Amino acid sequence: AIFGAMLGQFGAKYPILLIFAFGIPMFLLYVAPLIGLAFLSKAWIAIACAVFGTILASRVFYKTGLIR
Repeated sequence: AIFGAMLGQFGAKYPILLIFAFGIPMFLLYVAPLIGLAFLSKAWIAIACAVFGTILASRVFYKTGLIR
């Protein structure tokens, strides 16, 4: 629930980050098994990669000036 609330808050302010917040776990859950990386399709790995991937993306966007 906390992650959902934070996603809603930051998604309204920075919609570009929603691409990473939804794209990373969708890739890991649906595409990774098709390309032979089935171990990445576990839910806890997808959640951790989504959280840290979105943090990394927001940091890069902040440093480049795309978001403030």
